Amino acid sequence: MDKLRAGLLTGREARLLLLLAGASFLRNQLWLTPSPLMTVIMDDMRIGYRQGGQLLFIVTVLMGISLFVGSRVIDRLGASRAMAIAIGCLALDGLFAFFCRSYPLVLVGRAFSGIGYGLGSGAQGVLVTERFPPARRGLINTINAAVNALSIAAAYAVTVPLYRFFHSWRGTLLFWSLVSAAWMGIFILFDAAHAPFAAGAPSRAPASLAQAARLPKVWCMAAAMGGLTILYTGYSSYLPSFLAEARGFSLQAAGTATGMISVAGLAGCLLCGPLFTRLRAVHIPLLALELLVLAGAAGTALFPSHAGIYGGILLLGFCFNGWGTVSVTALMNMDGMTPRLMGGAVAIYSGLGGIAAVCVPGMFSFFQARFGIRSALALFCLFVLPALAGTGLYALLCRRRGA
Repeated sequence: MDKLRAGLLTGREARLLLLLAGASFLRNQLWLTPSPLMTVIMDDMRIGYRQGGQLLFIVTVLMGISLFVGSRVIDRLGASRAMAIAIGCLALDGLFAFFCRSYPLVLVGRAFSGIGYGLGSGAQGVLVTERFPPARRGLINTINAAVNALSIAAAYAVTVPLYRFFHSWRGTLLFWSLVSAAWMGIFILFDAAHAPFAAGAPSRAPASLAQAARLPKVWCMAAAMGGLTILYTGYSSYLPSFLAEARGFSLQAAGTATGMISVAGLAGCLLCGPLFTRLRAVHIPLLALELLVLAGAAGTALFPSHAGIYGGILLLGFCFNGWGTVSVTALMNMDGMTPRLMGGAVAIYSGLGGIAAVCVPGMFSFFQARFGIRSALALFCLFVLPALAGTGLYALLCRRRGA
């Protein structure tokens, strides 16, 4: 009976888990809503692929920057209040989109969404560490990963029906912003209002970042993550437009197909983690998964049949997310890595990839204008090369140091 009770969540833990799940769901809805509606937004605002892509990539870039600076907010205000602020930033996105007609102001709203995403992701990790005992963190992280993957899939599945209901892409974003504002109030009422202020010293964050930057293996994994992030971001953003324009998919079918990346990613997280994270030579599955990401991405862009496209999408999603699970574990198990250094290491590992994504709209616009949309998508496969190089150098460093 005691063991059974130990495995159950308390009422407070279950409440926090629900609050975090809702915040994660809303982050992904606001981030990805423009993707299935890209052609609609481009026609309405009279912009090209480059400007349309910026609506997605500014979120990714600000997400990466927020990973670096968000720790100061968490240290000063506490993770719970930081999470409430993050949800509030999400709520501003749709307000700018609905009430502002100029492209630059809509872009400002998207920037707030990116800040909210990055700050919320950091605060969520701290909250899980603070509020859940070690025996339950694996379960909580698995649930959070599942919610994240399913919410990304939901974003591609429900966006077009919501657009048809509201008859406006601006109204669709406003809907999610209003839900975010309500969720912020719920979060404050049930958690943030009762949470203590953090007592940690904010000066520690720069020190951990500087110390993590001295570890060569961190930069190897950051290079690998950066290359795969650019590829994955390009595909998740422009695949709906490619399927609609080049393969004859309807908007809803294109969005649903793209959402399958995340559904396959959920399986990748759950299977690759237990299978590969305990291996000493972890670079072997990392290299294999990178090559399979390349195969899936190339197949998605080049195969003309629906079976080939769906197969490529599933392979891409499964292997990219599986790679992420294994690589984060490799980061944790590096020589010299401590819990305090992990914050700086994750900022380098994840943040640089997010910031690098700023170049994706310009590259896609350049490729599309010269080679067509199919070749433009396929050329993003080249970004597997820095991933292979980074992982290869990581393996070399491990052999030299006997790690």
